[in-house]
Amino acid sequence: MLNRVKSSGKIPIKYGAVVYGALLLTEGSFMAKSDFLEEKITDNTTQGVVRMLVVESEQKYKALVDNALVGIYIIDVKDILYANPFMLELVGYSNEEIQKMLLRDIIEPSCWEMVKERVMKRLSGESRVEEYELKLVHKDGNTVDVKAKGVRCMYKGAHAVLGTMVDIGEKKKIDAKMRVLEDTVENVPISIVQIDILTRVSYINQEAVKLLNYKQKEIIGTPLEEILIGKNSDKIVTNLLEKSQKRMWKGTLTFSKMDGQPLEMQVSTISIKDKDNIFAGVMLFLTPMNY
Repeated sequence: MLNRVKSSGKIPIKYGAVVYGALLLTEGSFMAKSDFLEEKITDNTTQGVVRMLVVESEQKYKALVDNALVGIYIIDVKDILYANPFMLELVGYSNEEIQKMLLRDIIEPSCWEMVKERVMKRLSGESRVEEYELKLVHKDGNTVDVKAKGVRCMYKGAHAVLGTMVDIGEKKKIDAKMRVLEDTVENVPISIVQIDILTRVSYINQEAVKLLNYKQKEIIGTPLEEILIGKNSDKIVTNLLEKSQKRMWKGTLTFSKMDGQPLEMQVSTISIKDKDNIFAGVMLFLTPMNY
């Protein structure tokens, strides 16, 4: 006798507009079994088609999970119930090894109480989906920075947490280097102003703030030409922007200080590109002519 689907939250098996069943989380593998809506199946031919669709759907879903570029896991507060290949790679263990381990074995000790509390809240239904950062312990003893997100699910007849993990180690290293760079640029004894492709000021360091007597919040977002003195300032800035895309631009600009006084500057530029290597603006290095 074919089983009837008894609850929602499952992945439907469709043929056209008709729902014939759903993929379930069951014992044995990630998506290893399907339930059918028996009233939808009227003859042996239809049953054969539906079973073929179910097998195909299970294979596609398993391939998707196995080849995902994020760690996918099922856990309870004690055990690791399932880990996809990427998750196994994050911690350096084989599937056979991970099945014999406790959850706390792969969590960095300083993170364990936090992780345990979050898992318990998920299992009780007290906590909704949220992302948080933690450290895993790799088989080689090194720690791995990850960001995790999980939801409550049913597994082997009990509540469990189904979730994903993303390696953020490289991102954290880059962020740390960027903070050092930003601190250096902010405090370097050189006046620096950055503009975007619409010529708006997107950054000004403390040295430039002191030189021009503007507050950062007053000048950020202002078109560069509006704080320059002289005819055709808009054309000059446009020319500066266009030429800086190909090479360093050097020239003289007269800025208007906050009190309206002119300040002639020697200016050199470098182009700025975004993470996709697309031109995003220009950084200007300013030196007063009387220095």
